[in-house]
This record gives sequence, structure tokens and C-alpha cells, in this order.
Amino acid sequence: MTVYWKTWPLKGGKSGGAWYMRRMVDGVSVDERAKNPDNPKQKANTKKEAEYFESIVNQRLCQGEPVFKPKPTPWTFERFVEEKYRPVAEANHRGYKNGAKAFLKVLIPEFGARLISEIGPVEIEAFKRRQQSRKKQKGGEGDTLKPKTVNSYINCLSGVFTLAVAEKLRMDNPCDSVMRLEVEPITKRVLSDEDEERLLVACENVKKVNRWDRRYLAHAIVIMVEGGFRPLEFLTMKKSQVNLSTRQVTVLSYKRGWKRRVSAQPKRRVVPISDRALPYYQVMMESEGDQLYPYDSVKKSWMALCKEVGLDGFWFRWLRDTAKHRWELAGFGPFEIAKLMGHSSPVMTMEYSIVEQERALTLMNRRGNAPVSMELSLSQMYKL
Repeated sequence: MTVYWKTWPLKGGKSGGAWYMRRMVDGVSVDERAKNPDNPKQKANTKKEAEYFESIVNQRLCQGEPVFKPKPTPWTFERFVEEKYRPVAEANHRGYKNGAKAFLKVLIPEFGARLISEIGPVEIEAFKRRQQSRKKQKGGEGDTLKPKTVNSYINCLSGVFTLAVAEKLRMDNPCDSVMRLEVEPITKRVLSDEDEERLLVACENVKKVNRWDRRYLAHAIVIMVEGGFRPLEFLTMKKSQVNLSTRQVTVLSYKRGWKRRVSAQPKRRVVPISDRALPYYQVMMESEGDQLYPYDSVKKSWMALCKEVGLDGFWFRWLRDTAKHRWELAGFGPFEIAKLMGHSSPVMTMEYSIVEQERALTLMNRRGNAPVSMELSLSQMYKL
């Protein structure tokens, strides 16, 4: 290869010129303008620049690489989600199906065409305001989205930007400066014996509603109340985890805490099968498939059932709180409850404690009315 100065005539008797490179391709001489292989718009203005560009071309030809590399595709939000974030979320997030997957259906239409490096807090704040006023149904009917749902969208968006920072496509996470909406505290409720009986009766009266078998839901209620499982632990439980001969259930949990950074290893705990729950386990073990509960979700059937019996708004997860509350009333100690529920610390068990005011008052009065065997006078107390 060689570089040379090529001239040509211009109007008015003037002449123009530029630096060119000549190289042989399959025995044919090819002349082309001397330009930067990394930036074809940059032309050589001096012989030194032309020789430098020529050296880069020679190096790439020797290595079998294309002389002019294709222009990199910009990292838009949608491209980053599909190529980087979604594969990671599918592989590592156990709640991806009902979490990030649903949130991305809203986030991609909003930010899909924007460059991942140009989205700032102002755009996210505008997105937050739009979601606050958005209706749950597409027809513009129904209630607006709850603040907790809007916060979930922003938290998912924050996860995307966190990965973008790790991939060095951004220097910061714009969601860090976006205030989350204030969420009203949720008052936990436990299932009374009367409410549980009404739920079970409603399950027996109707066999199938909206393709869900109410009989299986009745079994789920009793097993959850007697075992204190997390909903995901119960819905993913395999029949191999249930041992009817020893009357024990081996529960697998993947809890790793907030802002986890390592992959989850299943934690195991053993929960005994009570006399009341045993026949329900026996029926469930006879169902088809490897899963103890034959369905992946109870959301629709549970909401319909609670609405039918007048318990609208009662969470399926609160059956776990109900189990803890009943164990506490039965005399279980805090460490025993922590072990049965899979808490790493009894401090977490306190979050599930629900104080019944009438029962607390009765116990206080009972203690206050108890006879005192010995009373100390003030003088005796001072002597002590």
C-alpha cells in the first residue's frame, strides 16, 4: 500500500486535491480516499495522517478484520432491556413472571425509543405523574393505580438503570433522586374460626367457578393455616417434600433479604403435619402431577371466594399470619415460631405479631386480680 496526493481541476482554472491510499485486492489496484477507519467522516489533511490511517488499514487486513467497522447500534432503552436486562431477570428473579415481566409491558412503551444514557429524573417524574392518574382498565373506568403499584414500576426501572451502570452505559441511576409515593400502612388481619368456616362451606357448595376447582382451594386454606407457609412456598411445593408416614413437610425457601447480591440457595425447614391437616394432604397427594397444589396461582379464585363470603380485601398471604397467631395463642414460644415460619431472627417474628386488645385486657385484669402472697411496706422496700 502507498499514500499519494491526488489532484483534479476545478472551475476558474483552480485545482483541488486530497490524500488517497492505493492497495491491491485480488490482484486489482484499488484507490480510495485516505480516511479514518474508525470514523469515515474524518479525512486525512496531511501526509502524516494518511500514513497513520494506512497503518490501521494494514493491521486490520492482516488480522482478517473489516477495514471499516459497522457503526455501533445505539443502546436504546428497549434494546438494553431485551438484550441485557430481561435475560438476567428471567434467570435470577423468581418473581419475574408476576413482577418485572408485567412492569416492562408498561415501561417499554414509555421509554423504549429513548437512549438509555439520556433518560433523566425529569422524564421519570413525568412518568410517575402519568401513572398516578392512569386508570386500571383500558376503557378509562375503574380506580386509579395504587401508589404501591406506581412505586413498583419505578423500582423495576431502577433495576434496569442499575444494570446499565454496571455495564458502564451510564454513570448514575436517575431513579435514586425520584421520590417514591407515600403508601398507606396496611393493617394486617387474621382469619377467625367463623370466617374460615364460611370460606370452607363456600368451597364445598360450588365445585367449579371460572375453571378453578374450589375443592382444591379449600385444601389450600387448611394447609396454609396449619403450616404457616409463604404463598410461593406452598404453590411450588412438590409431593416429594411431603412425608405422610413421618407426618412432616420439608419446606424450601429462597428468601435472601432486601438488595441481595448473591444467588439464592434453598433454605430448608421441617414443619409437622397436624391431625386436622393430614386428611387434606392425603387428598392433595392423590392429584395428578408432581406439584402438591395442581395450579400455579390462586389469585382469581381467592378474590372471588373472599368477595362471596364478605371478606373482600383479605390477602391470601394473611393465612400465614393466621397460623402464627394461632400458634402464639396455643403457647408456642417465639423461637419455635421463628423456626416453623423460617425466620432467621425472632425480630422478624415480631412483625407478624397481632395483639388482640380484648384478650390482652382480660389477661391484664386476671393478673391484676390475682392474690398477692406477700406485700412489702415502704420501709421494708427501702431497707432492701
